[in-house]
Amino acid sequence: FDGVSTGVIQSGISFTGGQSPLFSINPRDIESISVLKDGDATALYGSRAANGVILITTKKGKPGRTSLNVTMQQGMVMIPRYPKVLNLQEYLSMRREAFKNDVITPTVDNAPDLLVWDTTRSTDWVRQLVKNGYSTSANVSLTGGTSQTSFSLSGEFTKQMELNSSSGGTKRAGLNFSLTHYAFNQRLKITPQIAYTYTYVDAIRASDAAMTPPNAPAIWDNEGNLEFREWELTKGGSFPFGPLLRPK
Repeated sequence: FDGVSTGVIQSGISFTGGQSPLFSINPRDIESISVLKDGDATALYGSRAANGVILITTKKGKPGRTSLNVTMQQGMVMIPRYPKVLNLQEYLSMRREAFKNDVITPTVDNAPDLLVWDTTRSTDWVRQLVKNGYSTSANVSLTGGTSQTSFSLSGEFTKQMELNSSSGGTKRAGLNFSLTHYAFNQRLKITPQIAYTYTYVDAIRASDAAMTPPNAPAIWDNEGNLEFREWELTKGGSFPFGPLLRPK
């Protein structure tokens, strides 16, 4: 990276052991991306770069009139069509027929949806758990200078919620400044660069419980806590909504 902590490709996992440095880069600050592999990569970075190296060069100031550029974007990610599922009576009929065909007696543990839970309530868990996403971004940049000294100053703010998040989201803010100065008849080039980024993630991923029986208990009780009581009545039942309080 140019002015950002560097990493090599190791099975798709950042060797830093934490959040990928790519997450903190404003795409609008990228000038070019190149990939080194095989001998070129190992010659520069050693054996740890055997899988390849990605070089990202960020933008710098160019000579010319001072230019101010401001952009704002707002977007939404929407589900065009929800899958069609069985209604409550169709589901219960299918379950009873399945036990009959397999010559298995329904019990509290293997059929709580038939023997424990209310067979008159129905919830479409796909619509309940999968939410529409959105993204908001604002960028501002100021560039200019002369053939001897040029500068680039940019800032950005991004907030987004992915389709697979039930609440929360990701926020990123950054400030990038670079200066290019030539001295001694272009024989000396000085390019100081300062980059500051702030990221905050409080996204809660949606539960993988979209296939939960339609008459399963509600997720929350009257006090806003996870509802465990009806699930605890079965020995084999596992509570599927735990991830709703677990940040990504």
